[in-house]
Amino acid sequence: MEAIAAIATGTGMAGIGIVRVSGEGAIAVCRRLFRPRNQRWQQGDLPARRMILGHWCEPGKEGWIDEVMLVIMPAPHSYTREDVVEIHCHGGRLVAEKILAGVLAQGVRLAGPGEFTKRAFLNGRLDLAQAEAVLSIITAESEGCLAAAQRQLAGDLSRQIRSLRDSIVALQARLAVAIDYAGEDITEISDQQLVDQLSAIDRELAGWLAGSDYGRVIRDGVRMTIAGRPNVGKSSLLNRLLGEERAIVSKIAGTTRDTVAEWRYIDGMKCRFVDTAGIRAAGDEVEEIGVRRSIDAIAAADVVILVMDGSCGPTGEDMQIGRLAAGKTVLVVANKADRLAGDRQRERLLAEVDRCWPDWDKVVVSALTGQGVDQLLAKLSQVMPRVEADVAWRLTISRRHRQLLQQAGQAVSGALAAVGNVPPECLAVDLQTASEALAAITGDRVGDDVIERVFEEFCVGK
Repeated sequence: MEAIAAIATGTGMAGIGIVRVSGEGAIAVCRRLFRPRNQRWQQGDLPARRMILGHWCEPGKEGWIDEVMLVIMPAPHSYTREDVVEIHCHGGRLVAEKILAGVLAQGVRLAGPGEFTKRAFLNGRLDLAQAEAVLSIITAESEGCLAAAQRQLAGDLSRQIRSLRDSIVALQARLAVAIDYAGEDITEISDQQLVDQLSAIDRELAGWLAGSDYGRVIRDGVRMTIAGRPNVGKSSLLNRLLGEERAIVSKIAGTTRDTVAEWRYIDGMKCRFVDTAGIRAAGDEVEEIGVRRSIDAIAAADVVILVMDGSCGPTGEDMQIGRLAAGKTVLVVANKADRLAGDRQRERLLAEVDRCWPDWDKVVVSALTGQGVDQLLAKLSQVMPRVEADVAWRLTISRRHRQLLQQAGQAVSGALAAVGNVPPECLAVDLQTASEALAAITGDRVGDDVIERVFEEFCVGK
């Protein structure tokens, strides 16, 4: 393929900048612009896979741009399985851009987003799932996301998906025999055998979908919605959790008119805290919009932090808000503990809260003083979504993979429900749909449009 080049390091000042060149003629182009310090390498070939010190020259001009280290990686033993050259220069955007400009002046094309990784995929070094893992590693913001991406890059996901697809293809083959040789003296697959094999495939796909649910959490973060009626201290609690004055705090009820979202980490998990407008009968159109967004934030939450005023105990409004969170993981936070008169009043409060919400965890805090916030964080760590042991090995963090797994699952479930009620040809269509969906995960069967969409999300230079 034609040679491409790009800056492979980020913008801004740094210790090192890297310009990467890959493709036909990459070594020859760089050889024309590089002057090694070692005299024995100034003529002829340069050694492969070694850091070579020298100067990078500007085409058609005297002098040099920078002192650099050059690395040559001949095909096929390179990231793209093409000839690859990396120029390691001093950090700073100007130096790297001048080196890149010199390379492009030699007829090399500027690489598009993700084009180096795309070439690694097209040349068979990585499958599509592994190529996507490269981007996931670059963008990982939590230990769990990084670990999942590393397993995917190592090929764990691809091997398991191909094994599952092999099971579907084997069943397709048995159905094909039953269709092509109907009425002949050939052992057909019985309805019970179909049910047993489809059920096993259906259970495995369900496990993958369960893993992708947790994958969404470690990729996008745990969505924690702070909800409650006005003036119970939701914004003060958000500020306390973040350790900074992020939300406006006022004694005036209804100060927060819209949702405010911020991030922090709890036990290595990325958590998105959403402070909401107090939920009550709205006094004007703007407040009504804020209340509606608060209700939507509760519906979208992984964990609802239901804040109430601990100095007066649960109210009917608190109970109504609690009903909005039915079916969710909820932590009840009785705020304003600094107003409680001793342990006896605290115990009475907890007993009253427990009568209202016996199935939910609860904690008493003071957003004003910080009392109980450590216990709150510990409780949040306990109630956060956790991956189940039986699906941990089927963890996938890609939205695209989840959609394809859903397609495969729906097709297999449809076939399972139809056994005995439709001819084998109809079951074969469902199995083909499932097989193609799984093949698209690894890129074994995928259109050019999908490939383009995958790699356009990458940064230039990777």
